[in-house]
Amino acid sequence: MKNWKKWECKSVTGSFPRLQHLSITNCPKLKGQLPEKIVPLETIYIEDCEQLEASAPRALDLELRDCGKVQLDWATVKRLRMGGHNMEASLVEIVGCDTLQHLEISDDCVSLLTFPLNLFPKLKTLYLNGFDNLEMTSQGLIHNHLERLEIVSCHKLESLPGNMYMLLPSLKRLWIQDCPRLESLPDGCLPSNLEELRLDHCSRLVGSLKGALGDNFSLKSLLIVQLDVECFPEEGLLPLSLTSLTILLCPNLQKLDYKGLYQLSSLQTLALCDRPNLQRVGPTPPLWVKVKATFFGSGKHCGENCGANYGAKCGANCAYIIGHSMPIN
Repeated sequence: MKNWKKWECKSVTGSFPRLQHLSITNCPKLKGQLPEKIVPLETIYIEDCEQLEASAPRALDLELRDCGKVQLDWATVKRLRMGGHNMEASLVEIVGCDTLQHLEISDDCVSLLTFPLNLFPKLKTLYLNGFDNLEMTSQGLIHNHLERLEIVSCHKLESLPGNMYMLLPSLKRLWIQDCPRLESLPDGCLPSNLEELRLDHCSRLVGSLKGALGDNFSLKSLLIVQLDVECFPEEGLLPLSLTSLTILLCPNLQKLDYKGLYQLSSLQTLALCDRPNLQRVGPTPPLWVKVKATFFGSGKHCGENCGANYGAKCGANCAYIIGHSMPIN
């Protein structure tokens, strides 16, 4: 509705008593008010409404993309997704919101050098994607609620909070992808309750894992995308608590270190894809007897269905082994 300019809100009063979802997209000329006196909604989705400056109904789940200055009643908001451009005003509105639990911001819709976690005290999930100017995330106070932190394509990001183990004690999942300036993780910085770690196109971070994990006995799943080494893992690098290890895109990998793998006494799943130069695992280890599922793929056809986090089926040129040894010579 590219020519729609105004919503006659009075005619909507009392209407749609069972309305749960409201979506307004591609209405670049829409101005004025949105209906307010309708039942609280489950979701509101507004996209490509650049001239819209209005108050919107209450909702639990909001998604805003390129939608001007929409004023929202934050009293009930639990999830917010933002994208597009010039969304700073909407972000400022939610600072200190004590109902917001899930926040996703993408497409560099706000210009920040530092993302202050302490301004969002009840967040459980934070996803930041494509912040061109973001250099660091900061946290000065203990945040007891954040369980999942994902940072993607923030090319100027240089550091994470150095004492995450103290400030983010509830963090269970950490995903860092395509942040080339982030070269290492500070010693002992990762929370002791961290269960899942994904390092995607951040190969420099792998070498600092041992120091960063410290005394972590909770990490169960480690996924590494783009590993630029010839031998992996070195002895003592990975925590003994690992049950799942997935390595994708490792074209230079030639050898799996027997000692580094065999000490992983809890390992149940090992996935390797795109390792055309892999030759051997050192001595043929009895490790494979303990591993419930092992995948070895050429990489050309492995894609999304390969590995512990991608299901139980590999593509062409892959082997799927359960419960017996698989030496690589």
